[in-house]
Amino acid sequence: MPCLQKMKQSGKQMYLLYLYENYYENCFNMIPFLQQVAQEYQRRGDIQKMCFVFPNRRSMVFFLKYLSEEIAYASKQNDNASPVFAPEVCTMNDFLYKLYDVSPTDRITLLITLYECYKNLNPKAETLDNFVFWGDILLGDFNDVDKYKVDASQLFANVSDLKDIDIPMELTETQRNAIEQFLRHFYNAAGRITVDLHSDNPDVKGRFLKIWNILYPLYNNFRQKLSSCGMAYEGMVYRSVAEQLSCGDVHEMMKNVFSHSDKFVFVGLNALNECEKSVLRTLRDASLAEFCWDYSGKLIRNRKNRSSFFMDANVREFPQSFVIDPEGVVVPKINVVSVPSSVGQVKQLPAILKTIANRYCGGNLSEVGVLSEKTCSSGADCAVVLPDESLLMPVLNTIPVEISGINVTMGYPMTSSAFYSFMDMVCTLQMNLRKKSGQWYFYYKYLWPLIAHPVFRAACGSGDCEKLDELRRSGSLYVSVDDLAISDFTSLIFNPVVRDKTLADKHSSDELAVYLQTVAETTACAVISDKKMILEADFAKEYSDAVSSLRRVGLAVLPSTFIHLLDRLLSAVSVPFKGEPLKGLQIMGPLETRALDFNNLILLSVNEGVFPKRNVSSSFIPPELRKGFSLPTYEFQDAVWAYYFYRMITRAKEVWLLYDSRSEGIKSGEESRYIKQLQYHFNLPMHRYVVSSPLVASSVTGEVKKTPEHIGLIRAMTFSASSLQTYLACPLQFYYKYILKLRNEDEISENVDNGIFGSIYHAVMQALYLGEEAMASDLDFDDRKSVSVLENVLAEVSKDYISGWLGRKAEIKAKVNQMIRTRLNSIDVSGRNLVVSEVIVQYVMQTLKRDIELLETAGSDKFIIYGLEQEFRVNFKGFNIKGFIDRLDGYTNGEIRVVDYKTGKVLPEDENINADNAEKIADAIFSKDNSKRPKIALQLYIYDKYLKSVPEYASLKHTNCIYSASRLFVAPPESFAVSDNFHSAVDTRLVDLFNEMTDLNVPFRMSVDDNPCTYCDFKNICGK
Repeated sequence: MPCLQKMKQSGKQMYLLYLYENYYENCFNMIPFLQQVAQEYQRRGDIQKMCFVFPNRRSMVFFLKYLSEEIAYASKQNDNASPVFAPEVCTMNDFLYKLYDVSPTDRITLLITLYECYKNLNPKAETLDNFVFWGDILLGDFNDVDKYKVDASQLFANVSDLKDIDIPMELTETQRNAIEQFLRHFYNAAGRITVDLHSDNPDVKGRFLKIWNILYPLYNNFRQKLSSCGMAYEGMVYRSVAEQLSCGDVHEMMKNVFSHSDKFVFVGLNALNECEKSVLRTLRDASLAEFCWDYSGKLIRNRKNRSSFFMDANVREFPQSFVIDPEGVVVPKINVVSVPSSVGQVKQLPAILKTIANRYCGGNLSEVGVLSEKTCSSGADCAVVLPDESLLMPVLNTIPVEISGINVTMGYPMTSSAFYSFMDMVCTLQMNLRKKSGQWYFYYKYLWPLIAHPVFRAACGSGDCEKLDELRRSGSLYVSVDDLAISDFTSLIFNPVVRDKTLADKHSSDELAVYLQTVAETTACAVISDKKMILEADFAKEYSDAVSSLRRVGLAVLPSTFIHLLDRLLSAVSVPFKGEPLKGLQIMGPLETRALDFNNLILLSVNEGVFPKRNVSSSFIPPELRKGFSLPTYEFQDAVWAYYFYRMITRAKEVWLLYDSRSEGIKSGEESRYIKQLQYHFNLPMHRYVVSSPLVASSVTGEVKKTPEHIGLIRAMTFSASSLQTYLACPLQFYYKYILKLRNEDEISENVDNGIFGSIYHAVMQALYLGEEAMASDLDFDDRKSVSVLENVLAEVSKDYISGWLGRKAEIKAKVNQMIRTRLNSIDVSGRNLVVSEVIVQYVMQTLKRDIELLETAGSDKFIIYGLEQEFRVNFKGFNIKGFIDRLDGYTNGEIRVVDYKTGKVLPEDENINADNAEKIADAIFSKDNSKRPKIALQLYIYDKYLKSVPEYASLKHTNCIYSASRLFVAPPESFAVSDNFHSAVDTRLVDLFNEMTDLNVPFRMSVDDNPCTYCDFKNICGK
């Protein structure tokens, strides 16, 4: 089990920790920021005439909780207290939208409206399908332009116009420099433009400049279009409100909207854009606004800390309404935990929560949560913060059962749900349909993962799933719609809808929308009774609603674009968890912590790149212009995250910072810069822990002792050359494969591998020498199937018959392709397999040519066929051995030849076996060195054993001939006889081998050579 190990501290560090902890234990309790605000304004009175504006909804709920407690306390002190009405509360976003009196417009409608304006300005406009991918970027840029009150005519000025006229003097020096720097991308030192705007095939700069030069008219037209339709994007709302307030009667405008509020208190805001600042200035100057900034403590206010980047200016321009934290704040106790795993961080939560419970609640975990009347101590409130939202479900599954009260404030994102992944697989399946001979097929790579998905299996039912699993075991690359029509549910899911991926019209988009909506609703109804799937049913409803809203727009787009737009809608969807927001353990994201305070904070994934996030939004506005026109840049975003972190820990008593220390892939395992700042910049003492998992010695010894049952199984076996070679390579592998009969689940192969390649080559040669009927029929000869169905089988093969097939290459190729389709369970031969098919055909043609040459050399015009793919069995000292001979033939009545087709490697030791080297080759066959084992030589030995055991063959002259496919293009194959010395040498060693196999005192040991392990199916269980 993983365990926490405290890192060793130096003597100075130990002394600082001692002083700090003694001071910490005697410190006073921090009063939450929102509680201080509630106390102050309740004390002032007339709170019902105020409107409080917050950064998020969670802070509104906590403020009202604190306010109700303050009012209740005041009522107890004054028996004659009159009832108090709650003040109006809202978020900053709701405040501005309410003033503008318009509902938010969804992003898809905005994108389509923007595209219509773009088409009017650009005669050569691309399709909507291509536009949506970068139109989204334009929406973000226009949003920034408006929120930061940038003069769009100056920012989006035509580059040619700027060069022809002087840069406007009303621009600031910074803006002028930014524009000049921007122009250098398009003009040379001589002042000539370097971009050909009239080119039909412009380069990257040309394409960018063509778009840039229409951005200003596009911006104006877009805003006018939205305004005429009663719509607006967020930045447009912000700018309009700021402009209206700055030039109208503020008191009257505010009274018309907020009729019961005489004063507006802005609480806990942080990073303000220019529109928000303008609104606050106007209200301040009209004596309508007061400000409460959450900006306490030396850490967050340190000038060298980015958290003060914008807050200093905010407090100076909009002074605090009253003194926050008059007695100051205490630096929290910091614990840093290094965990070499992402989910491993989650596994440390029970131990940390137990520590908190021991400190504040006498070990009672059920009392760990947000402060309430039942909480045993004022320090027991706790929040778990998740910068990485993918850890939410692991966290919920890890919280100790004693903690019954859990409140998830962040919601669970649609894109992380099982239902979303299920529907994503459904879409992917539809986008990869295949039609062949009038029948629709689904591709296995997208089909089987969908069938294995838990949502699908819960909706489908066990009986139908078993039928589908049986279908999967058939190994087909493409599965027909008819085969999948097992039930109403499967008929719905596997209904081919996206029949033409290149078709962009309203009908096809609507058909896809109806299909997705029906699948979502049907699946939800099927899984709603399963308690484990209740949350997925909620996601299904949200999914159906998103499809419905997209369907109402009536888009004439490609299916891929429709799915992309749907993903854009769903990316913003999350399903909230039901719970009591003011009680229980709080689990939230960093944004939900704004203006909230907790005595105990547990932050997971405090890694660089996760917290703070390492992301830069795409933009058409170059960095130099963004900086020159005071638009948000990476530095601004960095300051925002720094404020979130330092504000979060300001009033905490104890903070636990956990990070993933693994370094793999793009993950550096680096702790967040905030941890380093706390340690090196602020010199805070901190407790560091490392989670370690002790290594446990493997209990696998690398051998299995034999039992009498094992010996009985070995004696009853029918061996082959392959099984014997497996034992020689690794007895333990032999044990797993032939005694326990373990095997990997059959994998579906898309391409012809070496094994399939060889079997097809063998099968085609077998069919050719069986006769015309075998080549004309669909008989595949896979796994040496019986050929008894054939009526006319060749007993002899003539030279003319072979020559005739040399002119029928197309028919041979058709047979090869038919065999490839059969073995791959595919509906056609495509891609790499087309090349492989041609290679096999060339091998077959060359084999036929060599057979003609051998006939001519032998002075014969035909050869006798004794057997093709002939199975045989032979007994050796009481052990049964079986095999297959590819071809038994003979040029004369007194000769029989064993032909062995080989598409793999052939060693010299496999063919050149004589009296002089017999012992050496026999030793090589039974040696421990697998890389140099002559495997074919052992096969030839077994073939000869068989021929000598059959009376009708024993009297004939035996020769062997290895048809090495690749060498057939160099020289004809040569026949050779195996010496009796070799037979005797192998006999002796084979007896020893069987004696070893049946010896109870000799265990099944693993190979001393690593070569067999490379492709061994059991390498993960043998312990080597």
